[in-house]
Amino acid sequence: MEEDFLVSEDPWFRPVDIKTGPDGSMYVADFYNRIIGHYEVPKENPERDRTSGRIWKISYTGNKSPEKYTAKDWSKSPLEELINALNTPQLNTRMMISNLISDIYPKQAIEPVKQLMQSATTGNNSFVQGLWILYRLNALPEDMIAKALNHPDPIVQVHGLR
Repeated sequence: MEEDFLVSEDPWFRPVDIKTGPDGSMYVADFYNRIIGHYEVPKENPERDRTSGRIWKISYTGNKSPEKYTAKDWSKSPLEELINALNTPQLNTRMMISNLISDIYPKQAIEPVKQLMQSATTGNNSFVQGLWILYRLNALPEDMIAKALNHPDPIVQVHGLR
């Protein structure tokens, strides 16, 4: 059995969510509250802490040098750059880029995304994001679903079923 990854001796520590950031660090949302079961304590109870939530950043400190990360404002990127970035390894970045494509370029994105998905060099991440973009834009052709269902990567197959 593995040891706990994160522990605290602070009795108010309440980790409620964890996310990986684009810099590769993990971010832990700590509700930080004395009260555990909120249904047991009235809302007016003065022991309720309404101001002390925390966010912890957990970063790699081993021997291998971490990749240099530079934050990017994707909202200013043209459609072509956004489509090219759909294969980024960071899921939350891919999701944000997919949202931008669907929201900002709903009509202009359909053909370039279809072309991306027809290319033999398209990575699995890009293909999955393309499926969902076209689905959101009501432009997902059946042949793309069939291609996903017959894809060698089981993750792509699962997204094709969804």
